[in-house]
Amino acid sequence: MPLQYINELLGLPELKLQKIVSMDAQEVHLEALPVATKQPCPICHSEQEVKRDGRNKPRKIRHLSIFGRKSYLHVPSL
Repeated sequence: MPLQYINELLGLPELKLQKIVSMDAQEVHLEALPVATKQPCPICHSEQEVKRDGRNKPRKIRHLSIFGRKSYLHVPSL
């Protein structure tokens, strides 16, 4: 299934799927990146550029089940 349709099924417009990391009978692991180039500060609400230099350790986030399997999103720590 093309990634654009999986993006629509997940309903997360802030993320863009890059690839399917792994998939078995129990779990699906998806790699995703933020769409926005700026990220507002949760305290002062000012916007700064998002740091994306490839050195951030990815986070594994449990998401809703898809296709009857547990799903995990692998996203970079910003």
